[in-house]
Amino acid sequence: MLSILGSILHAFIGLRDRRVIFTNHAVELVFSWKIEELIGKTIRVLYRSDEEYEEIASYAYPALEKQRTYSREIHCRHKDGRDIFCLVSSSRVGEILKDRMVVVTYSDITEQKRAEESLRLVNIYNRSLLETCLDLMVVIDPAGKISDVNAATEKGTGYLREESIGTDVSNYFTDAERVKAEYRRVFREGAVYNYPLEIRHREGRVTPVLYSTSVYRDESYNVVGIFATARDITERKRMEEHLRNARARLLTVLDGLNASVYIIDMSTYEVLYINEHMKNLFGDITGKICWQSILNQSGPCEFCVDERLLTLEAESSGVHVWEQYHAALGIWFLIQDQVIRWMDGRLCVRRMHQGDVLDRVLPQPIGGEDQGCLRMGSQGVA
Repeated sequence: MLSILGSILHAFIGLRDRRVIFTNHAVELVFSWKIEELIGKTIRVLYRSDEEYEEIASYAYPALEKQRTYSREIHCRHKDGRDIFCLVSSSRVGEILKDRMVVVTYSDITEQKRAEESLRLVNIYNRSLLETCLDLMVVIDPAGKISDVNAATEKGTGYLREESIGTDVSNYFTDAERVKAEYRRVFREGAVYNYPLEIRHREGRVTPVLYSTSVYRDESYNVVGIFATARDITERKRMEEHLRNARARLLTVLDGLNASVYIIDMSTYEVLYINEHMKNLFGDITGKICWQSILNQSGPCEFCVDERLLTLEAESSGVHVWEQYHAALGIWFLIQDQVIRWMDGRLCVRRMHQGDVLDRVLPQPIGGEDQGCLRMGSQGVA
């Protein structure tokens, strides 16, 4: 029996009326008390205060009156004065509790409790991250079942967290088959970003989202599931529709002008846009070089005022007005140039040709039509 007790790493103490009648050597390992220091003494030294010492007896002994064993996690006191946390398991000696004879095992679980507390704090932190995010967030297991969601997902789907957990993630989208296909793809590729889907609320309304997913792994780097986020792009869709409508209205206005309007990239001279009036004169030259397609030249125009369209701060210097004779068409144009930002941020020149008046009031260029284009003058208008 003594050899068995000696091999146990937990403090093993026999008590009669709370005094030590025997113990094993592990009591020194757990508490640093030697056997001879404890024999015949009460176990008060193993606890933090008189109050706790009495409190433990108040619930342990009544429990042992009713049942043979009783266990509880308890704060204890090491010999050096530091607190430790122990799992204390008591067992009465005999069929009935007599003279309060019990055998008590003390297992030091301090490090375990610290690890549990660290894990608890990590879980609180992770939950806080999930809940404070405005995007819908879902954790999905390898079978495609939801294992966790955040509050934004509850709001977006209309289902509480406890209702969603264990259900198939594809149930919450308008295109379930596509969700399943993307789900399989993320396992192959590791991550899939920004693919458009639609989430269906339990009340029937549909929300457009951009869905991104990536696998997550355990400590051994094994894939254990998928972490997914969905960003509500309802406002973005509305804005895109608004911009499309505004652009359509603008193009209608520009196409109705009795003037040629086109946009030129300042660095490449590429024609980015032309209106209908311009197209009727020169054909569809979108994507072509302006001095080639409009003037049939071998290089940029010497009289082009592009360099004067910008301030030193690379901002528009205003509207510049000048005249030009187009030999091939036999028309004088009044031209208005201004620098603008294109949709992708490039600096461009918005150029408008008007030829309805100048071709009636200005003279022909000196030397005839084969001189090509001749600049008659220019002026800046702020």
